[in-house]
Amino acid sequence: MMLRGTRIHLKFLRRLNEAAPMVLGLSIEGGMFRLRLSDVEHHVGVFGLSGYGKTTTVMRILDEGFRKLGLRYVVIDWHGEYRDIVERHGGHHVTLGSEHNINPLQMHPLDDPYEYSFFLAEMFAQALDLTQPQSYLLRYALTELLLSSENLTMSKVVGWLKDRWRPSGTSRFENEIRWALLRRLEHLSKGVAGKILNRPSTVSLRNLPIALSFEHIFEDEVRRILTFTILRIVYVMALSRMFEDRVVIVLEEAGNVIPRRRMWETARLGERLVSELRKYNVSFVIVAQLPSQISREVARSLSTIILHRQMNIDELKEIFGHLTMPQEYLEILPRLETGYALVFTHSKGRWSHVRVRKVGLRRVVKEPQVVLEF
Repeated sequence: MMLRGTRIHLKFLRRLNEAAPMVLGLSIEGGMFRLRLSDVEHHVGVFGLSGYGKTTTVMRILDEGFRKLGLRYVVIDWHGEYRDIVERHGGHHVTLGSEHNINPLQMHPLDDPYEYSFFLAEMFAQALDLTQPQSYLLRYALTELLLSSENLTMSKVVGWLKDRWRPSGTSRFENEIRWALLRRLEHLSKGVAGKILNRPSTVSLRNLPIALSFEHIFEDEVRRILTFTILRIVYVMALSRMFEDRVVIVLEEAGNVIPRRRMWETARLGERLVSELRKYNVSFVIVAQLPSQISREVARSLSTIILHRQMNIDELKEIFGHLTMPQEYLEILPRLETGYALVFTHSKGRWSHVRVRKVGLRRVVKEPQVVLEF
């Protein structure tokens, strides 16, 4: 529980934000380039080719936000890169798929079984690219199992689908759907995926900052499932007013969660979660190689855009053309060196050429952590 004195201290820090904003780095035009609190309170997009400084930029934002403003954050860490920064801030770095776990099939106490079965079916459908009949059958199975089982596992889901098969009394079409679904789900009950989907959750998001690492998980579909689950947990907690202050979520490899869709397609699960969470005092730092990898609507709603080296200028004009980037910046964008970026913030209303300052990280040695029950 946060002490009253601490809350007052954080409010005081926020009032000082105009006098002491967050330093991102050195502006090539001269002076330090600074971010205001309002630049982070709305979504931030960090884009760039691999190896050109995206992670360094995100760490800089987290470090400045935590030290100067007391911002709390959750990092969805696909590659295990944020251990040092989160431990420097006194938080937890949790590697999922080892001794720690978040089981997507374990329903939150505040959730309704029917509503949660719909979320799970849509989540697995998007992560595994299921057909509509497969998604419907999965939802039917999940609803029955959630109503009858407190500790749902993927092995129980697979067992339910196998037990329901009958040579007679079931149409050939239904059996084909059932076995097609089993082929997609059965491997999730074994190996590293099985360790996640067959064991109870042991991780709490109450104590921030925290980084949830997928470094031991090699299947992107499992990583997507876990990312949707984390966003869902944050949504339920935010909806229940369990966060006393603003929370920032770092969404690595965002193209896997909020992919670009065709104009006539409806918003998918990840895009809806990002949109909804914005209403509940939750901000995102969205990280991807290319802006075209994420939802166009999310990309165009970013209040702060940070571009490291990019090669396809025409694509950038299509997405961010309304922000009128100077021609000289368009020309240097494909040649930006590691650590340099072009930055746009709505508070300034223009693009700036910035050399991002690195965070001086020092490994913090800790005793083994005790992770709270979910």
